[in-house]
Amino acid sequence: RPPQRKSVLGTWCNKQRSLYKKEKLPQEYIQLLESLRSWTWDPNESDWEDSFIKVENFIDKYGHMKIHETNKELVSWVDTQRRSFKDGTLSKIREDKLSKLVGWVWDPLEKIWDEKFAEFKIFVSENGHANIPQSHPTLGSWVGRLRNRYKKGTLEIEKIKILESYDQWVWNILDAKWEENYEKLLLFIKKHQRLPPQSESEGKWANKQRQRYRKNVLEEKRIQKLNNIELWVWEFNIKKDKSTNS
Repeated sequence: RPPQRKSVLGTWCNKQRSLYKKEKLPQEYIQLLESLRSWTWDPNESDWEDSFIKVENFIDKYGHMKIHETNKELVSWVDTQRRSFKDGTLSKIREDKLSKLVGWVWDPLEKIWDEKFAEFKIFVSENGHANIPQSHPTLGSWVGRLRNRYKKGTLEIEKIKILESYDQWVWNILDAKWEENYEKLLLFIKKHQRLPPQSESEGKWANKQRQRYRKNVLEEKRIQKLNNIELWVWEFNIKKDKSTNS
C-alpha cells in the first residue's frame, strides 16, 4: 500500500480516496482500484486490521494476551484500543471484534484485582485476618503494589473501603510488619503456653516492644494489643528465662 503524503504515488492515492469520499470518482476507476489486493479506501482502517491480525496471530501462537513489553508496537496498539474504549471513542464494530479475542480484557488491572482479591478472601477465611506477610508467594507483592498506589493516591476509593473493612489490614508497611510479628508471637504462645525466650526471634521482637514501652515511644494501640495477650508482661525476667532454657 503506498504511504500517505510521502511520495507522488501516495499523494495520488489520497486524491482518489478524496474523490471517492465525495462521490466524484468514476465507477470504472473504483472497480480498478478495488481489484488491487492491498487497496483500501481507509488507510487507518487497514492499519487497524493489520494490527488486529498480529494480535490474533500472537494469541494463536502463545495461547494468551500477555504481550511482552519488548514488542512495543503491538503493546502500544493494544493500549490505544483500551484507552479509546475507556474514552468512548472506539467504534462498536472494533469493540465487538476485540471482545471476541481469547484472553482479551479491557482493564488488565481490574482483572488482576478480581483474581487476587478472590485469593485474598480465601487467605482471610483460613487465617482469620488480612495481615498478609510480604513473604507470601502469591499475595505479598500484590498487597505491596496496592499500598504503593494508596500512597500515591491512585487507588480507587471503593477498593480502599473494601480492604479497610478487613481485620488487621494496614496501609503502612511498617505497621504490616509489626502485625506480622505480633501474629508470630500469638502463635508461639498458643503452641508453648508461655512467652518466648529471648533466644527466639519472637522473644527478641517482644523485648524490643518492652524497650520502646520503657522509653515511652510505643504507640498506645500497640500497647493495648500486647496487653490483650493473657501471658504478656512488660518486665521480663531474663535470668529466669535463661534458667528455663538451660
